[in-house]
Amino acid sequence: MNALMVLFFVLVGLRLLGVILQLSLRRGVVRRSAASDPCLGPVLGVPPELPQTPEDTLYTQLRSGLISQSQYRAGMARLARLDDRSHPVELPPGP
Repeated sequence: MNALMVLFFVLVGLRLLGVILQLSLRRGVVRRSAASDPCLGPVLGVPPELPQTPEDTLYTQLRSGLISQSQYRAGMARLARLDDRSHPVELPPGP
């Protein structure tokens, strides 16, 4: 009889642990998706993530419709040229 009581309480405890983990995971998913969606940020009180690099800025502008695909490609090509000038690739000496 005592073994059944212990088993019962262990199962109840495991179930409670599962419910707590589910709730914490759901909150984490909502926070992550709200932070990445600039439309839901003001509604949920989460500031949108700011672009960190020029490439991120171009992608954000493309995604929001501020620039077209051809403007995005031209901007990325310009960034590649600037990067090539500031960090030229040096080939190793041949054999």
